[in-house]
Parts: sequence; C-alpha cells; structure tokens
Amino acid sequence: MRRLLRLLVPAVAAGTLASPALAAVSVTYVKPDSYTDVRYRFEPDERVLTGIKEHLVQLGKKYLRDDQELSIEVLDIDLAGRTNVSVLKPDLRVIVDQRGDWPRIRLRYRLETAGRVVAHGEETVSDPSFLSRVNLYPNDDLLRYEKQMLDDWFVQRIVKGRPASS
Repeated sequence: MRRLLRLLVPAVAAGTLASPALAAVSVTYVKPDSYTDVRYRFEPDERVLTGIKEHLVQLGKKYLRDDQELSIEVLDIDLAGRTNVSVLKPDLRVIVDQRGDWPRIRLRYRLETAGRVVAHGEETVSDPSFLSRVNLYPNDDLLRYEKQMLDDWFVQRIVKGRPASS
C-alpha cells in the first residue's frame, strides 16, 4: 500500500493522472432587467434565465469535445407568445398572431478549441416557423419553443459551423 502511495503522489503532483478537461459552456446574462420578455411580476423570471442557461450547458455536454469551451452572453430574450394576464394561470403564454410572436434570443458567442478561437459572433437566434414544426419537448415545458430553437442553432452554428437557418 505504501509503495502504491509513493508512486501515486508524485504522479498526481506532476499532473499525469489528471482527468482531461471537460467541455464547458458558460452563460452570462447582460442586463436582464432590460430584456424584451422575461418578466414575472415585475422582476426577471429566474425560471426562464435558469432554464435557458441549464439547457445550453446540457447542449455543450452533449455536443462539445473535451477540449472545447463555449462562452455565451445573452443580450436579449423575447419568448414565444405573449404573457397571459390571468392571475390564475400566470405561466400561460398566448400565441395571438404567429407573425410577431415567435421566439428570439440575441446573443454573443465565442467557441474555443484547445485555447484557440474557432468561431465567434453576435446574432439573433429566432424561429418564425416554431408552430409548424415537430417539438419533442413536453407541452407544459415553459421554454419548449426556445429550447427547440436553441437546439437547432447549437447544432448548425456551433457543431457544424454553419449559419443557423431561420
């Protein structure tokens, strides 16, 4: 046992047994108080901010290689539909007219591979056809349309390196 410890301690100190770097996505919200559409009772809705951040982190775990890091600054959020004025169902969002109610998220991103910037930009991710597509997220998911839109953007822009189709 002591012999094993004498071998392990120097190896760990030298970093030879260190685990490989994990793919990482960092999400920062820039001035969320001024976002178009994330209010819940006059405050930024933490469920929306947390949900989007967690979803982007999960996409990174699913698609990014271990040597890749993606940083995203969210500049604005406009959720699909409009908030319901009902006190009984404050989470209900109503789609009045598809022409202006589709989801949009304006963001700035920077993708690094092995410490080298391989992609960066600022764009508005949107999905004007969100109602005419198959959506696999549950109907009661507060962010079902935004998640589908971010899935598409992530695969097209980050994984394949092409412009996301709108």
